[in-house]
Amino acid sequence: MAIGIQRVTTEGPFTVSVLLTLQDSETPIDPDGTPAACSIAVTHVNGTVIVAAGTPATRDGVGAFHCVVPPQPPSNLVVTWSYLIATHAATTVSYVVVMGAHYLDLSEVRALDGLSDASIYPTAMLVEKRDDAESLFEMATGTYWTPHYVRDVLDGDPNYRQAQQVAYHQLIDYIPSKRLILRERYPRSLLSLSLAGVLIDNSIPVGALTAAGATFAEDAGATRSVNQDAGKVITVNNGASTATVQSNTPTRWTFTQWDVGPTPSPGAPYRLPSTMASNYDLYSSGELEAGLSVRAFPRGIANVVVEYLAGENAMPADLRLALKRYVRYLVLNTNARIPDRATALTTEFGTYRLGQATAWERPTGISEIDSVIQRYGFRVPSFA
Repeated sequence: MAIGIQRVTTEGPFTVSVLLTLQDSETPIDPDGTPAACSIAVTHVNGTVIVAAGTPATRDGVGAFHCVVPPQPPSNLVVTWSYLIATHAATTVSYVVVMGAHYLDLSEVRALDGLSDASIYPTAMLVEKRDDAESLFEMATGTYWTPHYVRDVLDGDPNYRQAQQVAYHQLIDYIPSKRLILRERYPRSLLSLSLAGVLIDNSIPVGALTAAGATFAEDAGATRSVNQDAGKVITVNNGASTATVQSNTPTRWTFTQWDVGPTPSPGAPYRLPSTMASNYDLYSSGELEAGLSVRAFPRGIANVVVEYLAGENAMPADLRLALKRYVRYLVLNTNARIPDRATALTTEFGTYRLGQATAWERPTGISEIDSVIQRYGFRVPSFA
């Protein structure tokens, strides 16, 4: 079973499916069991369980199984199929991107010139080519044109990683960073923020937090962070109960929603309360900035995890027209007999030069499409 990425929308439930084959085989094979049994687990990339492990999948035929997943917000999901082959445990993993909407409806694709015959161009082919084209346009323009979920793992101090590579790094006077560069442009909303070794909260009452030998700790209105070294003890009162957390390794730790959730434990991720989102600013250039009321991001490597939605509301009209043209090209090219490496084509009407695709400047090789893509491509800022 080849690993792929399925693109679906938030509009309703969606179906994930698998066809089981042995390695390097084209023949479907049923797993062990009478009847053949295959279970599924669907998890969010942040660990949230969508479909619990062990949930039976529905059998459709030899080696074919499916499962209907409830509607999801924009997210990236991991689908794990578990089964037995000749008593040996096996798994197949696939991935699902849940986004705001497709850029083209299938009815629009079917209405394109020459694609009306469903026997020649079945629906599955249109879905595949549309999804391929959408992914290429997102990559080529550096932009999501509908809301997408993004999860970034960043360095709290962009200079810290480089500083650790020099022998005298301990002598460097670090300047705390209050702005980080995100992976995607046009961030829309901050979903969660995990800072290794840092507790972020806006509503800790006076005296609710105490520390014994911690690196530093503050409370009341100034409470923004708690760092703990190896062997230090932190006592936290969440208003309902008091819990003492002991860290036995020289690593940082965080809380799990300690102000509204379960008892904190070392190493558990802390989620950003909704009241905190206003303290962080998102810029369309793809930057996250800590406001004046919160501390700078903690120094470290891969110690900041940001979950956010990114993307524009809709694709511009000219870019959408170019996408239609490219989807039509991909579908019709399925049955083309022109050699892949041909650079020219001679017919009774003359010789035509065939466009050649390149990695970035001409991703499709079709000039009237590539010219529109370049119009919306990412431009690196320049300085006079």
